[in-house]
Amino acid sequence: MDEKEPILPVFENKEKEPVYQILRNIASELGFNETLQLQDIENRAIECSKLADSPESTENFNSSIAQIQIVGESLTDQEDPRSVLAQVGLILVRAAVLFESGRLEDCGLEIYDALTSLDNLVESHPEISAIIQKLEELDGILKGKIEQKS
Repeated sequence: MDEKEPILPVFENKEKEPVYQILRNIASELGFNETLQLQDIENRAIECSKLADSPESTENFNSSIAQIQIVGESLTDQEDPRSVLAQVGLILVRAAVLFESGRLEDCGLEIYDALTSLDNLVESHPEISAIIQKLEELDGILKGKIEQKS
């Protein structure tokens, strides 16, 4: 019996972590700390993405992604100078949810936004250079997978 490609592609790094977990780990490294409420919204979005592609499921998915942004923004401390890094972490949490939902192109756009933000911050936060490198590697893998699907 030949093996079928999984619906949800899993890319792995040297540590054998799936991409969505790597994205979440990087978000945490940047200072973004998820709450149970946010994780619940993320899980709802992922579940909506597994439903038949109907206007209602698409609307519920998009609504959940918007809620992730709203709840996530409330978790970043606007007074803390490092909050700008946590805000980039929020972008990566959205990317993780999009990846888990099989929306690779949208995930790639979020990673691109995160990389753009981090590139603009690297001078004032040189410690993020390694994070930028990790994200660039993930971005390359993701682009390759998207091209394979085309």
